[in-house]
Amino acid sequence: MSKSSKEDEIIDDLCVRREEIEKLFHPKPARTTFHDWVNKGLIVMARGLRGYYLLNKTRVRLGMNPVDLKRYRKEMAIPQVDSEQVKENFEKEEPKADLRSNPPAYMSVKEAATYLTVSPATMHREIQARRVKVVRIGRRVLLRKVDLDRYIETNANWLNE
Repeated sequence: MSKSSKEDEIIDDLCVRREEIEKLFHPKPARTTFHDWVNKGLIVMARGLRGYYLLNKTRVRLGMNPVDLKRYRKEMAIPQVDSEQVKENFEKEEPKADLRSNPPAYMSVKEAATYLTVSPATMHREIQARRVKVVRIGRRVLLRKVDLDRYIETNANWLNE
């Protein structure tokens, strides 16, 4: 039995994710419904592709017209990105200010660690030992640049080791 030309066009679009099938129904079907459809032969689980289903000839009984499904997939498709355009945009972006050359007045622990050229774990140890003053705003821990500069002056030997 030969397939129609429409069926040949659509054959590529017969592999569908569960989420795409769910969007075609209101309310969305339960997972057990998918297992029932597989058991009845309405849909077939795609081998090697978790969460994908192959729709067979009886897909119309599920309310999915192959042409509608193809249009739906085009509407939901992610647009292709031009690599040259991305390169141009990337080149246009200005480099971010270096923390060591132009530090902000208040810094996070990670930024302070970068500023002092130590690891964040070392910064946390120094904070726990109360060698560095911190400002707490809710759960956030911020360090002032003035306090970090004072810490550098008092512990210059330790930082140079």
